[in-house]
Parts: sequence; C-alpha cells; structure tokens
Amino acid sequence: MNKEEVIKKVKDNALIIIMIFAFIIRFYYFSATINQPLWWDEAEYMSAGKSYAGIVDYQLSSQRLPGFPWFVSLFYRLGINSEMFLRFLINFIPALLVILLVYLTVNEMYGKKNAIISTLIITVLWEHLFYSNRFHTENLALLFQLLATFIFFRSYLKKQNSWIISPKFSLFAVVICAGISVLFRPGNIIAIPALLLFFILVNQSKIWEKISLILLIAIPLLIGIVYMANLPQSGLLNYLNLQNPIAWNSINIFQSFYPAFNLIPSVLFYCFIYGFLACLVGIILSYEKLKLQNDDSQLKFKSDIFCVLVIVTVVAFFMFIIRSSSYEVRWYFPLLIGMLPITSAGLIKIVSEIARLFKYPSQKGIYLAIFLLLSLGMYSQLYHADAIIKMKVDSYIPVKQAGEWLKENTNPGDIIISASVTQHTYYTERKVIEYYVDGGHNETLFHEKMEKIKPRYLVVSIFEPVFTPAWAFQYPATHNDTWNPVIAFYIDNQVSLIIYERKINSSILP
Repeated sequence: MNKEEVIKKVKDNALIIIMIFAFIIRFYYFSATINQPLWWDEAEYMSAGKSYAGIVDYQLSSQRLPGFPWFVSLFYRLGINSEMFLRFLINFIPALLVILLVYLTVNEMYGKKNAIISTLIITVLWEHLFYSNRFHTENLALLFQLLATFIFFRSYLKKQNSWIISPKFSLFAVVICAGISVLFRPGNIIAIPALLLFFILVNQSKIWEKISLILLIAIPLLIGIVYMANLPQSGLLNYLNLQNPIAWNSINIFQSFYPAFNLIPSVLFYCFIYGFLACLVGIILSYEKLKLQNDDSQLKFKSDIFCVLVIVTVVAFFMFIIRSSSYEVRWYFPLLIGMLPITSAGLIKIVSEIARLFKYPSQKGIYLAIFLLLSLGMYSQLYHADAIIKMKVDSYIPVKQAGEWLKENTNPGDIIISASVTQHTYYTERKVIEYYVDGGHNETLFHEKMEKIKPRYLVVSIFEPVFTPAWAFQYPATHNDTWNPVIAFYIDNQVSLIIYERKINSSILP
C-alpha cells in the first residue's frame, strides 16, 4: 500500500479513528475520576433524581429545570444505583455522542475537512473534557442543541432524512430538540435566538407565509421566558442586570476556551480570530447574497452566517443582559456549534494563505502544516485539561467521607444538619437540613428549630462558607451539653469537617 492509499484510507475512516481516539482519552479520565466527590451542583441534580425516584426527600431549587433530574431518576427507578455505572451512562456516553454530533453537524455545514478538525478540537477541548467527568447539565444540553442544528441543516435545508426524521417533520424535530436542551439546562435558551434569526433569513422571501413556523421555533424560547419570569426569587429579572456596567469581559471567553500555556502559543485562539474576521468580512462583502433561500444553495455562506449569529447572540446575551463581572467557561457551551467550525476554517485559511504567499502548491505540505498546528493546539488543551482534572479529583473529599460515614451510622428517619445539603442528601439518603432558618442565619431561631426537629447529627465544616454562618463553628461548644464530637475529617493534616452527635442525655431529646 503506497502513501496515497494510506492517506485515502485514513480520510475514509477519519470518524472511526477520531472516535477511538476520543474513547481512549475519555476512558483514561473516566478511570481517574471514577471516585471523585460530587460538587454542590452535581449533588443537587443527583439528589433531585433520587427524590423523583422516591429514594430521598429533596426539593430542587427554583432556578433549575427538572430535565436532568428526571433523566437521572429513570436509572434509579430501574434499580441502577452504582455511581460508577451512572457516571458511565450519564457522563461518558453523552460526551462521546457530543463528539460524534459535532462531526455530523459540521460535516453537513462545511464538509468533511472542517468536520474532522472541529471534532478533533472538541475531543480535547479542556472545558468539555473536564465536564465529561461531572454530573452536570452542559453535555446533555449541548447534545440536543447539536441535534437540533444537525436536523435543521440536513433535513430542513438540504431536504434529506435525518435517520427516521423526514424533511416534512424536520422543524418539529428541531423544536423538540431545542426544547429538551433548555429543559436540561435553562441557560441554553440563549442558543435559540440565533436559530430563529437564521430561520427568518432563509425564509425571507416567504416571511409572512412562515410566521406560524417562526412561532413554532420560538416555543422553547417563550416557554423558557414564561417559566423563568414566574420563578419566586431567581426569575427572569435575576438574569437582567442593566444596573451593572456592560460586561466587556465576555469577549475574553474565546481565550478562556483556547488558553496559552508556558511557551505554547494559543494556536487555536489565533485561528478562531482569523477565521471569524474572514467570515465576517466575507459576509459583508457578499451582502447581495443575503437573499437566501430555504434550500442547500450557498451552503457555506449560510453556514458562515449561522456561526456568526450564534457567536454574536450568545456573547451579546452575557455582555448586555447578564452583565456579570466574572463567568464560568461552561456557561458558554452554546457557542461551540459556531466557534468550532470557525476555528477550523481559520486554521485552514491561515495555512493556505501562508502556502500561497510562499508559492508552495503541495497539497501534502498543506495537510502536514495543518496537522502540525492542530497538534500544537490540541496538546495545549490536553496539557491544561490533565492538570485541572487531576487537581480537582480530591476536592470535597471530606464531605464525601462524612456523607458515607453518616449513612452507615444513621437510621432512615434520622435528621442531619449540614451546610452541604445537596452532597449529604445524596450520600446519606437521609433528611438533611441547612443552617438557614426563616430567611436568615439567626442563631436563636436555629436553636429553637433544633429543639423542635431533634436532629441526630450536626456537621460543621469549612466547605460551603456561603451557607455556613460564623456562629456555626462555635455552636457545638456553646451547647456542649447537647452536642458531642464523634469524628473529624482532614485535608493536609488540618481538620476540615467535624461531625457532632446529639448526646443521649440532651435536653432536646423527646
């Protein structure tokens, strides 16, 4: 087999090779994180899942939608309680499906070359790799966002079947997938405006005929707005912070996704910037082409417009609506469907322009240059991902250890007081109550509550400081006739968590 045949073989089997590569990387980190403790958000979703399955008594907080806990509860109802197995089913498999859908979606938009590069980037993207090992909503929400985009391009624009979905029912499928994405993660509502605007653009010649379909696509957006507007404390107005300065820091999100490390330049970031500017200039210079049709004509141009719409609308939401002085990179996952192909296009353009500048026509040389630059960018992603994943593996380990101890040393009817409500509900499967009483952290009210509910254990720790009042650390000592320390847990030989048990001769016993 000569070189040409080998190259052809690799290109023909690129998706299989990438998926094997993705499986190996993710299985390595899956194995490394299989016993890591759950964080607050993770434990809330999982505790709510157990609650929906009738295992614990836990109320999901009002700012979250129930999609993810409902999904989790299905496994508990089926008797699947192994955390390791749940990590595999809920984290590992959806992460691989996201990678697969990135390939399929970008391939529909731009073709195979861009799809291969985009898929390789998402395979090692540090934030996606990190949250592939956590019980979070980002992956499943992104999965359905990608599915909605894939169906829109393949079935609605290109008039081809998407598995069992025919072009005739493609818009209904898009709406359902977009709705499920929001149901899993309310923040994914910011992905819908770009899809809605794009739909209007490709139907502009028949816009009044399509008004009912526009409303159909807007359904997930409208439901999300109505739902969040009616939340008691953390409703829609909580996302509207017009009193804050414009959050120009949102522009930094692209460097946050593609950071530089040590002497390694941020190759992918520069590729994205170049690709985005080239895409934007191309759209502006070709404004006469903006009379788009609902078909597969001008597909690359339409894909450029869609990607720009995604990037602009998502960033604008955080910049002008949320206006937060800080952010977490995972909040911007809806960007990825626009950011990844733009980055890939930028990489291809940079190498092609350099080759043209130096009058180097060799296609093999261009492929080699793309491969080398992409490898450098991928290495920097893996370098950062490896460091942060392993650094966070043991965070909150005392909370997990305490929860497991409490489960072994309590009866189903026992009550526990802890600031780590979500984690200790998940680990103990007992009733866990926080320090918060009647709208505040009042020690007198808290003590009166203890007299009424008669908890068996009290947990005091350095974790969840926002939910731990200052007086909590002295409360067991000032009421030492009631509480007796039974076990402590440590971090770096320093006490980080103590469990107190109510004394048998306590005055608050019945």
